[in-house]
Amino acid sequence: MDCDPRDPQWGAPGKLRAAAEHWVADRFGGRDELDDDLKIMGLSDQVKRNTDAPFIVWLENAPIVKAFLALESCWGWGQMMDGTERMTLYPERIKSTLELLSIKRRDWETVFDGLKVMELAALKKLHTTS
Repeated sequence: MDCDPRDPQWGAPGKLRAAAEHWVADRFGGRDELDDDLKIMGLSDQVKRNTDAPFIVWLENAPIVKAFLALESCWGWGQMMDGTERMTLYPERIKSTLELLSIKRRDWETVFDGLKVMELAALKKLHTTS
């Protein structure tokens, strides 16, 4: 089955997750899997990476990434249904952030869904870099 990666039904595979992982690596450091793989294969001295290259965000993902970055200080511990606690974005701060960023109300659901994708990717990356 052929699909256009920019088709909203299919979405861009992993672009929001990659943005969240990039944010975690930038803020909290951690290991770079590609560098680790290159070392294992003995290629680290042959492949030079441009670590100063900007991270590119697709235009359709810009409001989601902008909201995620604006919510950077809105992380906390939340109670899950099973009684455990985990880090999460405070949901009550998301609405006010979307309003402050002048994101259209009709786009809120899409932005919220994207934020959840980014939140989970960031948490996964945080837990693997510790």
